[in-house]
Amino acid sequence: MNLVIPPEVYERFRPLVRGEPLLLARGWFERFERNRNVIVGELVTLAPLARQAAGEAEVRSALPEAHHFGHR
Repeated sequence: MNLVIPPEVYERFRPLVRGEPLLLARGWFERFERNRNVIVGELVTLAPLARQAAGEAEVRSALPEAHHFGHR
């Protein structure tokens, strides 16, 4: 499933998109033929929760290495 972040949402949440390693995306589901997407309307950082759960001061050290789906 794809997350589609419209430009106005991206601009509103730019600091989170660019700086946070773990985000919760809220939006609505859209299906068009075989494509299934979530159109993102809001982003929330999960970094404090991840740090607390992992007992780590820095959330990046608590997360597994990201999979980039072929993009480096």
